[in-house]
Amino acid sequence: MDSLLPVLERFLARLTGRMHLLFIVEPIMAVILGIRAGLHDARQATPPFIWSLCTRPSGWKQQLKQAREHLVIPLVAAIVLDGIVQYLLFQRIRVLGAVVLGTILMGLPYSLARGFTNRIVSVRRHWRTRAAGERSSTAAERRSGR
Repeated sequence: MDSLLPVLERFLARLTGRMHLLFIVEPIMAVILGIRAGLHDARQATPPFIWSLCTRPSGWKQQLKQAREHLVIPLVAAIVLDGIVQYLLFQRIRVLGAVVLGTILMGLPYSLARGFTNRIVSVRRHWRTRAAGERSSTAAERRSGR
């Protein structure tokens, strides 16, 4: 437990320090990218991202490749920014900490936003096509005199 205290202290220093804005900006950027990818997934009629990773073992490599292509620049930016924050706050850079924190701040919000957006858009599309089908069948019944 004693070895986790410095890690926790450094994490809390990032939250309360003068660079705490990164904890807001990085996830927002990830959510925006996730929404964009989720809309693309919904147009392609693919299942939500995390669900598909868990249930479709045949296509997970392609999905991870696509996610990596979408996230490579923001992920690198998050890792570099965390390294800068570490240097400004602690006068030392811990690469593993920057990689872990950058990945969490970008990867988790991206995956959740991508999956939720896909699901919401897919459900809305389903209800719209269902309602349109009901309207057209009702109109056809009226024309035929039933």
